[in-house]
Amino acid sequence: MRHGRSPPSGRLPIVRLHSTRRRKPSSTRWLSRQLNDAYVGIDVAATPPLLGAVLLCGDARDPVTPSALEAALGGLADIVLSDMAPSTTGHAATDHLRIVAIAEDAFAVASQILKPGGGFVAKVFQGGAEGPLLAALKRDFAELRHAKPPASRAESAETYVVATGFRGRR
Repeated sequence: MRHGRSPPSGRLPIVRLHSTRRRKPSSTRWLSRQLNDAYVGIDVAATPPLLGAVLLCGDARDPVTPSALEAALGGLADIVLSDMAPSTTGHAATDHLRIVAIAEDAFAVASQILKPGGGFVAKVFQGGAEGPLLAALKRDFAELRHAKPPASRAESAETYVVATGFRGRR
């Protein structure tokens, strides 16, 4: 590998791969894309302490999670952001079902700890099974839309649901 010049955007230098007989061309393309993607290279399993932040470790499906969050916040939340995702299997339908289930778990927590007027953001993969989740979000929030941030590749099925104007606990 060798590094090129930094692009004007201030991103890291471009990494160029030398060809090799041991790698398939498709593997070389994938590796090049990964090495040059400013949003890849870190997978945080444990988060080091952050000044001014309270870090909780738990499971969104655990019944004590909402009360633990509310206690840590000293009340209800203005917004719940979920970037949770399962390890992908490579089988699109399975991955879609698994991430929708995680988004539903995050929404279950959010519906218990959000202030009226609050917001909810969750990662999902497009694929058709998110209908019941979207219906619940439309019922409980004033506005619902989808967002695809620059960190998400255009060819990826990843998108985020963004719900604002929480109508309160029912």
